[in-house]
Amino acid sequence: MKIGILCPIGPLDRFGYQYNTLPILRSLTTFGTKVYLCSSTRNRAQIDTILETFPNVEYIAGPETWFAQDEHGDEMHEIFQITRNVTRMMEHARRDGMDVGISIHISQYVQDGAMDPLRGVAQRMLDDGRPYDWLYKKYQLHDRLFHADVRVPWIVNLRIDNPYTFSPDSLAQRDTGETVRIESADFRAHDDVAIVDCPMERTPQDLVDFKEFTRFYAELNPNAPTGFDWDYIREYYVRKFNVKHISDEPLDPTGRAIAAASRPDFVSHLLLDRYQPPAPAPAAPPAHPARRAVRRLRRLLRQRIP
Repeated sequence: MKIGILCPIGPLDRFGYQYNTLPILRSLTTFGTKVYLCSSTRNRAQIDTILETFPNVEYIAGPETWFAQDEHGDEMHEIFQITRNVTRMMEHARRDGMDVGISIHISQYVQDGAMDPLRGVAQRMLDDGRPYDWLYKKYQLHDRLFHADVRVPWIVNLRIDNPYTFSPDSLAQRDTGETVRIESADFRAHDDVAIVDCPMERTPQDLVDFKEFTRFYAELNPNAPTGFDWDYIREYYVRKFNVKHISDEPLDPTGRAIAAASRPDFVSHLLLDRYQPPAPAPAAPPAHPARRAVRRLRRLLRQRIP
C-alpha cells in the first residue's frame, strides 16, 4: 500500500510555521510513501532545505496554485484556493500510483506509535472498497497532549474513481454536491490512530498576523470579526481549548522536539496557564424508588423461573 500525504502550505517563514516545519516533515515523510507539498504562495522559504533533506517530498507550485495578488502585489488569502490545491494533490498522487491519499496540514504530525494503526485504517478502507475514511485529530500545547475530539473525512481511496473533492471542512460529492462534514465529539477511543495538531506553537504576534492574513476565514463565516486585536483572539482560543480534555499520554520523539522548541512566549504556554478542565457530565438522576422495586422484582422472578 502506497500512501500519499496531501499537505497544503503557505509561507514557511512566518505565522509560526518557521518553528516546527522540519520535525513535522520528518514524521510525515516517515509515515507516507510520498509527501506532496502544494504551495499557495510564491514564497519559497525553507523549500530548498526541505527538498535536500527529504527525498520523498514533491513540491508543487505555480500560477495555478498561488493566491491572487492585489494592486500592491500582496497575496490575498482564499481558503478555496487551498482546498483546490488539496484536490490537485489527490489527482497528482493517483497518477503517481498512490493507493491512499491523506490530507494532513503542516502543523500536524503522525506519532510513531500511531503509524501502523493508521496504516491499518487505510488498508481496511481499501479492502472494503470505501471512497473515504475518517482522520481523527488531537491537539498538543507545549508538552501536553489532549484526547482526540475532531474527525475529518480526509483519508481517500485512490484505487477507485473517487467521486469527492476536498472542501475546507468536508468532502464534497462532485455530482450531487452532498458533503461529509467535520465532526466534533469525545473521540478518545481513537487516540491511537489520531494525528496531532500543534497550531499554538507561535507567538501572539504570529497568531495575530495569521488571523489578519486569513481574515478569520471570512469566506466560511459571514460573521467573522473584522478586527484582529490580541485580546479577542486570546479569549477565543482560551474558550476553544477549555472544552478539550488533557490526556496523560507521553510525547513521542516528534512531540518532544516540538515541546523543546516551544518558548514561554508562545500561545501554547498561555493557554495551558489558563486551562480549566471542563466540568464532568452530570450523573444520571437516581431511579425512582418504585422503578427500583420493579427491577428487583423482575430479577427475583427471573431467578425463580427454571
